[in-house]
Parts: sequence; structure tokens; C-alpha cells
Amino acid sequence: MPRTRTTGILLALAALIGGLTAGPVAPAGAAPAMSAPAVAAAVSSTPTLRSWVLHQTKLVANHYFSSSATNGWSWATYFQGNQALYGTAGDDAYLNRSITWGTANRWVLGTELPVADRFTAGQVYMDTYGGVGGRIAENERAVTARLSGDNRLTPFIDGMFMVLPDFAKVRTRTKNQAYSTKLRDYFVFARDDATGSFPGSGRPDCTGYPKGLRDPATGLWWRDCIAKGPAANGAFWGRGNGWVMASMARVLGELPATDPYRGDYVQALTTLAEALRLRQSSQDGMWRTDLANPARFPAPEVSASALIAFGMAYGIRAGLLDRSVYGPVVARAWNGIRQFIGADGTVSNCQDTGFEPGPIGRTQPFCAGAVVLAGSEISLLYPDLALGRPVTSASGGNPAYLVDGNRSAVWVAAAGYPRGAVVDLGSTRVVSSSYLIGYLDRAYKYRIDVATAGPAGPWRTVLDRTGNVVTGSNNEWFADTAARWVRLTVTGGPSGVNQVSIEEFGLYHVW
Repeated sequence: MPRTRTTGILLALAALIGGLTAGPVAPAGAAPAMSAPAVAAAVSSTPTLRSWVLHQTKLVANHYFSSSATNGWSWATYFQGNQALYGTAGDDAYLNRSITWGTANRWVLGTELPVADRFTAGQVYMDTYGGVGGRIAENERAVTARLSGDNRLTPFIDGMFMVLPDFAKVRTRTKNQAYSTKLRDYFVFARDDATGSFPGSGRPDCTGYPKGLRDPATGLWWRDCIAKGPAANGAFWGRGNGWVMASMARVLGELPATDPYRGDYVQALTTLAEALRLRQSSQDGMWRTDLANPARFPAPEVSASALIAFGMAYGIRAGLLDRSVYGPVVARAWNGIRQFIGADGTVSNCQDTGFEPGPIGRTQPFCAGAVVLAGSEISLLYPDLALGRPVTSASGGNPAYLVDGNRSAVWVAAAGYPRGAVVDLGSTRVVSSSYLIGYLDRAYKYRIDVATAGPAGPWRTVLDRTGNVVTGSNNEWFADTAARWVRLTVTGGPSGVNQVSIEEFGLYHVW
């Protein structure tokens, strides 16, 4: 598919996927579909090397971990990110952190209001189950008790993130369809109703308000019934819509393909993704706290951007969103988010706890958790096609170090230029991005050629940086290219240095 789209085609595609008769309306000043050069610029400035995305994600997770964290929704969101990172990185240290947290909180749900918030911790307990019934017993009792109750647990959209994935996880473990049916009841209540009174819930009285939190005109979601009123000035809360995106991703990640209600959640994710794509900042790739009027609070906001990017990245990986359309959106979003990750893992530019658009405030655990969720999912979009593949070279040294994923193992070639190596991808793959990390800048002038007929060529050049003056790591983008064998040739390095030394060489299909 072509890399550029007209807005009309995009809306038609969203309508087709989402089952709507009309797509969301683009707001005034929305970023247009990106041209091929703009896509290239966005991706070339984005750290697509999976290990680098995970490195930044781990910095955040490690900085905010606390062994004395409570079981409230904010810390539970952090530990959802922690569990996602465990699933992606496979490091038992992250699982052990969640188990330590659950044990300290006796594996019980909190007592906070609204009641929906309590189920956020239950999702983490389910993720750490591992056959230990004591970790999930309290959560499953609470979820099961709701099967016979009314459907009004989610009169606000952040409640969808807190509640719906928990029911999906219990349904997956028990294979009892009753949990899926109740999940859909809660979803439909939020989407189509969300009115009435909620005594003892901590929620406002919504009796007599217009029904439904999803706005068919824009494709966005109001936070609650109050947000639809005249006092809200038509505001659509950025993080609230991020909660919906993340909720749908986490539900779809649990339910089997045969679930009878799965289509409802696919429609919700795809139509909201398109509405949010149209509202991504063309300057920094992020979203604001007020989606309808971004100038009202102009600072880019991390928690909304991370939750949205997480949901979109899942949609791409699951085949629900067009990679050529949404891949650049996610890449630009992460590139924006990472600007607010400090060298020690601190996260800035988060809106504080709230329920409507507002200014930047303190960074709470849930914001860090949103970043870790996003990084853990986004890294899965960028598998290194060269990682661990066979490498041959006539230039000496151990060329396998080029693609071993270990930056401390350096390929040191024989003295002189040019020096090169050939990576066998094992089968013909589509390649569109490369990442080269030279040791002490000893590889920043280079060329990449590809072949499909055999390891001896014929070769076709896809990237020529032999005249490069930019030192350091080089992340490059080029047009989609079929390749079985990839030849890296280094033609020069720093003045006075006559030896090629490379830490890592990666190859990717970015979207």
C-alpha cells in the first residue's frame, strides 16, 4: 500500500474496519497525512533498535519501583507496565517485583472509590498467577460477585481500563463465557448509556443526562456524563481517551479470536485510533490534555501519549491497524515521549491525577506505568532481522559480534579500509531501516548493499553513507527492500584511526 493517504481514504478505511457509516471528522488544524519524506524524517530520528527502546523503558521501570507501593489504581498501573516489561524482556527481576508488591498487599483489592478503580490491582495479580491460587483468589471472588450485579460499574472511561481487562483475564483463566458477557455489558453501558445515579460510588449523579460516552461525530470519548455538559466546553480529555485505547488493547490481548463480542472492541480500538491519529501534534508527535482544543493546555502530555501509543502499537502488532499508516504515528509518539525521559529514568510532562483536561503537574506512578506499557509494546514492533543470523567476513576478527545483541562484544576487523561483512537473513525479508553502532565512532562512513540471488550477489546499494560526517550511532531509513543477504562495507572512520570496530549492526522493517 502507498505510504501516503488522503484524509478521505483514511476515513473510508476507518469506517470499513470499524463498521461505521461515517468516520470521525478531522478537527481544524489537524496534522495531514505524512508524506514519504516526512515519514523518513520521523523514523530516522527515532531509536528503532529494540534494545534501545527497552533500555529507556527499563530506566523508567527501575527508577519508579517501590517495595512499599500500595494496591491503589495508580501503583497498580505502574505494575501493569512492569508486568508488560517482564513479558517483553523476559527478565525475572520484573516478575519478582510484582510478586513482592502483591505479597506486601496480601493479594487483596483496595478499598478506594470509585469501586472500579479497585480492579486495577487484580489485573496484575492475574498476570503473576503462575499456578499459585492465593495470588488471584480475592480478585476472582470480587469479579465473580459482579456477575449477578448491575452493569453500571463503568460510568467513566478510565473505569474501562480499570475493570474490563480484569474480566477478560478471569475469562481466559476459567474459560467461563459469563465473564466475557459481563465485560461486554460494562463496555456497552459506558459506550451507550453511563447515566443515572451511583450512590456510594464517588461518581456524580448523571440522571437525565444524554446517554453514551462515545461521540459519533469525532470518534472520541467523553470522560463521563458531566464532560458532555455545557460547562465542559466540549472538552475531550487526552488521558481519558488513552485509557480507552489501552483498555481495548488489553482486552483484545486476552480474549480468544472466537469470542462473540470481540468485534465490538476491535471497532472501538480502530475508530478511536483514527480519531487520535488526526489529533497528533505535527510538531512533537504527542497529544495534549484537551484533544478538542489543544491550545488550551499547549504542553505535550506524556501519560495520554503513552497510553495512546501503547494501544496503537498493539493494534499494529495484532494486524488490526494498517502498519503503513499507524507505524509512523507510533514512531513519532515514542520519539516525543523519550524527550521527557531523563538519564536516570525520571519522567516529566505528566498531568497529575485528575478527570478532565488540565496543566502539567506531578509525575505519579500511573504515568511511569503508561510509559513502560508503551515502551514494552512498541519494542515488539521492531524485531532485529539480523539478530543472531550467520555472518561471514574476509576482514578478520569475529564478525558474529556484529549481530549478537551484546554491545560489549565488539567486532574488530583487520587494520585498513574498506572492511565489510555479509549477514544472511535466512530467507528473503523486507528491510527498511538499519542501525549501526560503531565503537569509538570507528564505522560511521559506510554502505549497505542487498542481494536476493546469492551471497556473491549481484548487489544493489540501498544506503550510501560513505560521505557521512555524522559520528556516533547511525539510525537510517530507506525504501522497503527485499533482501536475503545484506552486505555492510565500512569505508572510513575518524582521522588518524585505521581500524573498523563495531558494537552492533541491526536491520528492521519499521512498519
